[in-house]
Amino acid sequence: MVKEVTTCISGSATEIAEIEAISGKKALYIPTTYKEITPILSANKTPNLVHLGGMGTTANRLGLERFLDICWSAIKKEIPNIQLKVIGSIKRAQPSLQQKLKDPNITCLGFVQDLGSVMHPQDIHIVPWEYNTGTRTRIPVILNYQQVLVATKASVACYPEITSENAVLCDDLAQMISKIVNLYSDKEKLHLLSEKGKETFKNTFTTESQVATFKHFLNSILD
Repeated sequence: MVKEVTTCISGSATEIAEIEAISGKKALYIPTTYKEITPILSANKTPNLVHLGGMGTTANRLGLERFLDICWSAIKKEIPNIQLKVIGSIKRAQPSLQQKLKDPNITCLGFVQDLGSVMHPQDIHIVPWEYNTGTRTRIPVILNYQQVLVATKASVACYPEITSENAVLCDDLAQMISKIVNLYSDKEKLHLLSEKGKETFKNTFTTESQVATFKHFLNSILD
């Protein structure tokens, strides 16, 4: 199909590269955009770990279970009181994951209409998916709420704007353990990354930030 159409637009920069290689035509990367959250939200005294997304999505379901298998025990050993908040329906989680989510340090909040009631700035938000597939549409949401993104490099490859300047990026899940443990008590770094993340959101993941690029691209293919 990409060989037949005039052009393509995708929310993934890596997918754009694939489309251009296949079609031989210029394509446009436009990331998923959201309305900016403007109210001043309050940070917790100590950060929570947060995972956002329903278990009907493969990346959420498999990624979270892998995190619990590889990282969770080691993190709790270093930070016994740490809390993990799981936001989103868990109805479609496999039985093995359902059992692991019964951990006393984990709270499953289900679907939450008002994310502002549960997404606090400077909380540590994990994206433990280990592959460069699809588009992680929750990442702009994480930055919008000024949470500190901790993710595998593969999971954020679709967004070239996500770097070590505005997030904590890990080679694999094993590395995520030490990154979270060190970040948990580093209030200065939590504050800095939450501010940098919000700045990135404003510059990249709002409609206003992408209008000019979109108009220029349309004009270039209509001329």
